[in-house]
Amino acid sequence: MRTFSITTKIALTFILAHFLLLGCEEELPSQVTPSTKDNPAKFNPTTPAPLASENTKPVVSKIQKAYFAGGCFWCVESTLESINGINEVISGYTGGHTINPTYQQVCQGQGNHYEAVEVQFDPTVISYDKLITAFWRLIDPTDPSGSFVDRGMQYASAIFYANASQHTIATKSKQALTDSHKFSNPIATKILALDVFYPAETYHQNYYKKKPAHYQRYRQGSGRDQYIAKTWGTKHNH
Repeated sequence: MRTFSITTKIALTFILAHFLLLGCEEELPSQVTPSTKDNPAKFNPTTPAPLASENTKPVVSKIQKAYFAGGCFWCVESTLESINGINEVISGYTGGHTINPTYQQVCQGQGNHYEAVEVQFDPTVISYDKLITAFWRLIDPTDPSGSFVDRGMQYASAIFYANASQHTIATKSKQALTDSHKFSNPIATKILALDVFYPAETYHQNYYKKKPAHYQRYRQGSGRDQYIAKTWGTKHNH
């Protein structure tokens, strides 16, 4: 058996320890690299970790919703969509008891639904109060039995409030219209609590854009624009 002096044994020990350390250092990159490649979003030394308050901060939408019935929803939708601050108007049905009513059912007065619209608006551009003022100017608020050429409760006018604030504003606006003595007959437009709004069938949405010729013939024949021009001295071309 080969023997080594004490000095040689010490030297061999240091050499062995050196190679062991080199082996550990070479292992470190292979241990870190997979996690950074597999999950790059979890490890990025150039991006500081977000604060908890930034992750949990709520995003508040400015868009609010209002609901009106004013006769044929094609006409109400087209006029309201031309107003600045209104993002979208959806035609639909509300106020009745039938679940998921169809156009045919509502037209025939089944389920007691109104033809109505959902108005998505930015209150920083147009207030709910001004929205109601615009609504008054596109209906006959004294007609309790329909709207213009369309007869029946399903075509009557109504404001559907979604919360207490809307109820208060709508009530005050209706009273102000009464106090203005603009009309000799009483204001018949109802103010009702919103229950469920059902969007109408797809072909009714933006009908004035999809079928402009048919829409214009209907609108001209309905008497709506003639009434608006006579009552308010304004014209609507939508």
